[in-house]
Amino acid sequence: MRITGTATALVMLCLAAGTLPAMPAAAQQATASQDGVTMLQLSESARREVTPDLLTVVLGHRAEASEVAKAQEEVNTRIARVRDAVAGKEAIRLATGGYNTWMERREDESSRWVAQQTIRLESKDSGLLLETVGSLQQEGLAVEGMHWSLTAERRRELERELIDEALEALRSTAGKAAASMGMSVQGWSGIALGQSGGGHFPPPMPRMAAMKAEAAPVAEPGTTVVEVSVSGEARLR
Repeated sequence: MRITGTATALVMLCLAAGTLPAMPAAAQQATASQDGVTMLQLSESARREVTPDLLTVVLGHRAEASEVAKAQEEVNTRIARVRDAVAGKEAIRLATGGYNTWMERREDESSRWVAQQTIRLESKDSGLLLETVGSLQQEGLAVEGMHWSLTAERRRELERELIDEALEALRSTAGKAAASMGMSVQGWSGIALGQSGGGHFPPPMPRMAAMKAEAAPVAEPGTTVVEVSVSGEARLR
């Protein structure tokens, strides 16, 4: 079938006016080529609200002393306690953070050496992690940050499922658009995928002075959204 300029304009008018039956605003543009094939550009997305499965806690310690060696020794001892506390707990993964040392001058012109280091703990077993963190707080470690996120394997699993959903929606929309114009989908000229979301990262917590905690911290995961988008150009005849 050869598409005339009038027919092309009619296709565009139907799409703009939303007269196609039960079709979301995914069809964006339809153009006719010289060989009688109409190219239809569409986009769809699929999203899911899920509960994050990975808890990350950042602990830190800051020490001051008149001598640099003493400040560093205190920090080293505190961080070593974290390492010892998680030893044997395979469900908790540990990674040390930055280590900084500097001289701090005060208003009375005296000076003190300051040493500071952070350490990151993460686990899918939030109960075990929070219990461990509570014990470390009682020993003088400060919680400097805490957030929930999705593990890489969980994110990939969700994205695979959502890609299938989005592609099915894209095929369905193309079929409805083609049928409304008395045509059928002959194939696709290209498909593009995009992913977004899947993390829950609140702003960093302000630095807290180290103090003994009476109870373990509380961390509720809430929800996060994972979304996948697809776009393509269908060939109609």
